[in-house]
Amino acid sequence: MLGELTRLTEGEPFLIQLYVEDLLGRGEAALDLRPDDLRALDPGFSGYFRTWWEHQQRAWKAEGTPIDEATRDALLAVLACALGPLKLAELAEVARTAHGIERIITQDTLAPLRRFLIGDGFESGYVFTHPKPAAYFHDDHFAGGPALEQTRAGFVRWGRDTVRKLDAGQLAPERGRAEGGRGRDRGAIWPDAP
Repeated sequence: MLGELTRLTEGEPFLIQLYVEDLLGRGEAALDLRPDDLRALDPGFSGYFRTWWEHQQRAWKAEGTPIDEATRDALLAVLACALGPLKLAELAEVARTAHGIERIITQDTLAPLRRFLIGDGFESGYVFTHPKPAAYFHDDHFAGGPALEQTRAGFVRWGRDTVRKLDAGQLAPERGRAEGGRGRDRGAIWPDAP
């Protein structure tokens, strides 16, 4: 069993932690696992997250957890492209700007994703717990494709809109720093975005 866990985790401490949490979550059922049960799994972060994502989708469905896939994917794309923590209002605004998400985003909306997020959305913004989940969603789940291009363009539009509001006196400077200051930095990183 240890040999298979070593193969799967590639010795990466964060990945070891995730597998240990999964095994502890199984309780007594973990005792029934055999090395053969793990051999079919792909090693590394991509293998772990792909398997976790498939199992999580089934669990949400079995629990009857309502998942709006368009909203979930928009939020994941925003978080995967974010260069730092985003408050709940910022996350919702960038998702609206980039992907046209009009529904109200609450902490409950993010509940299915909380295992891989830190922050409370108010005092401290949301960010992935580790760079590896962000890399998985960016590189594998969205495959670096159009959803990410839309998201980067949305960050730039959001930042430009915040600057316009600041210049017009429609937004207090302290709110602009909290809501759009990071967006201005992103504009410098993605200058060609619409």
